[in-house]
Amino acid sequence: MPPSANKKYLLLDSCIAEYCLNKDMQPKITKQLEKWAGNIFDFAISELSYAELINGAYKEKVDRVKELLDSYSRIEVSQRVLRGAGVLGNVYKAQDNRNGNINLADRIIAATSFSYNIPIVTANVKDFPYPFFKVIIDEDLIYKKGSKNVLLSTCVLFPSTSVLNYWHSKTK
Repeated sequence: MPPSANKKYLLLDSCIAEYCLNKDMQPKITKQLEKWAGNIFDFAISELSYAELINGAYKEKVDRVKELLDSYSRIEVSQRVLRGAGVLGNVYKAQDNRNGNINLADRIIAATSFSYNIPIVTANVKDFPYPFFKVIIDEDLIYKKGSKNVLLSTCVLFPSTSVLNYWHSKTK
């Protein structure tokens, strides 16, 4: 489904939804997401993220994964988003050859963000490169894994349509 026009969303990258399922990370990441969303934003995921996380779930975990994912709004992978992912691949390569290696799944999530002008929450900033995405919030979370403290850098990124349009005009 396309996002509702009367709601504001934070688009969760697949890794963030996956962290919400991890018993060590879940309390910290959930608290952080709630802080960022406040009473303003609803959480959404791409249909692609839904497929990625269901695909990776073991049989005994599928129900838990579905329950979490069904608590988010889902945004369809439309023709517009798919075209956008293709354009992003070309633009990324033209701007910086390293960005040309970003996988199709991440480009589809990025194109979803651009298509609907929705910020992305991620822990994989390299998949949503600057200057196409601007960091609007950057926070480190520390969680316990066994007896060790682990640092997870999380960000909210906003798509820069003007930068994308500029580089797209250079690739034609």
